[in-house]
Amino acid sequence: MSNLYDVQMNQLLQGKGESQNITIQSDVLDPATITDNYAIFKLRNAGIIDKNSRLVFNLYASNATTQLTLMGGAYSVIQNAYLRTHSGVQIASTEDVNYLMSMRNNFTEQCVREKRNIVVNGTANNYFYNNDVFDGGHNTRKNGVIGYSSEPDFTNIDDRFKLGHGEANQNEFSIKLSELFPEMGLMTLPTFLLNDSIELVLEFSDRATTGNRGVASDANNAHIGEVVLNKDSMKFVSDHLFFDYEIMNKIRAISQTSQGIPIFYGDFNTIKNTLVAPAEPAAGGQDIVRYRRNIGMSDNRLRYMLFHNQMGSIGSHPAHEAHKICGKFSSQAPVVGEELQIIINNQNYFSQPIKDASQFYTQLKDVYGVDMYVPQAAYSCDGQSHDAQSRAQTNNTSAVNDIDTKVAGWSNKGFMATSQLALAGSNHIFGVNFSYSKSNTPNAGLKIGQNPVEIDYSYGYTHGRTHTLLQRIFVCLERVAVIKNGEIECNYA
Repeated sequence: MSNLYDVQMNQLLQGKGESQNITIQSDVLDPATITDNYAIFKLRNAGIIDKNSRLVFNLYASNATTQLTLMGGAYSVIQNAYLRTHSGVQIASTEDVNYLMSMRNNFTEQCVREKRNIVVNGTANNYFYNNDVFDGGHNTRKNGVIGYSSEPDFTNIDDRFKLGHGEANQNEFSIKLSELFPEMGLMTLPTFLLNDSIELVLEFSDRATTGNRGVASDANNAHIGEVVLNKDSMKFVSDHLFFDYEIMNKIRAISQTSQGIPIFYGDFNTIKNTLVAPAEPAAGGQDIVRYRRNIGMSDNRLRYMLFHNQMGSIGSHPAHEAHKICGKFSSQAPVVGEELQIIINNQNYFSQPIKDASQFYTQLKDVYGVDMYVPQAAYSCDGQSHDAQSRAQTNNTSAVNDIDTKVAGWSNKGFMATSQLALAGSNHIFGVNFSYSKSNTPNAGLKIGQNPVEIDYSYGYTHGRTHTLLQRIFVCLERVAVIKNGEIECNYA
């Protein structure tokens, strides 16, 4: 929406240099409809909906060993989110928003995780963050310890922040509208201009014990219970901004011109590919498989792509059962053979395929414009090991790279004294930026012609690491909505 504010709104609000008053009215809305599978909120047509409007709800665990995932937190409850008019005009949508937010949380500073997010959105709220130079046995390690752990003797994990057990011990969490639709812009929507009402539609994730919502604190998948949403607690706090009467009238007048008010923003298309694994290579062998997929997107403007690989199927626990700390929101990285090329307009986007951790990391950093706040080993799998072969292929040893038999997520601290060696590359995600601007600048993305975009991706399988992958690709495309004479029309740019 930046061009609404950068051009028309800035001119109106600045005027002759005089300050403008803003009034905020907050509506606390009950869902018009709510079931175990979805909820619908109907927003009031008044003012401009602020991006900090938020969803508030209570969660609790069905048993004492269930806790939220490290990066998924309370986001794990929301599967899909849609912003639409009552008559069916879809303004924005985010499918698999729980996975998207788990990826974005890798870019959150540790102080924010520790001081805010453990309470607000539940990420990292069951885990102790350590950065000392000792392992679980208090032996000095060469490179120290950076990461998260979960053990009952960590008394500095405040019980107030842990997911409560049972209906009597619920925790309240909140998710902002800007987190459900991360590329919507500075504010969201001037609903006072619309004849039709706006609806927020939420689809919930499967509450079954498959690692989508929770993990087991004792590292035993059989002990994962349900993370239960208290439907009676769910509210949407809708913040409506009102400028002075004169300004609001001028905004309305612009919306009644022949051009109307154009609103530029980003929206996601989520592509899911199943990458079938080959037969398991013999010990010491490897098999590099090349996957080429057509993902469409013709005649659109492409801002960026985010890739998320998940081992195993949607309906089962994560493959390599040691993903206890991260649930289904993290997966191993290969230690050999990974390459990525993207074919756009019948041409290779990269002069050479990207094929090592530093190149993947650099591309991902360019999407967000900042570094990830995770240890390098947690991203690339360097310094992690699954078996002796993997360690040899990355030229790593346990002494040099802080690997012991009790690695928990990113840490050498024990995770309920259970071996976590299979957590190599537990946050291996990657992305590619195609836009020259991080704001909602019109035509900043790469224009796609008639030919569809193709993904050419190779993945290395070794003995003991042969699992079919579910690859999610979050494709951010430019969109434009035009509000004119009380109607809204949304198209791809």
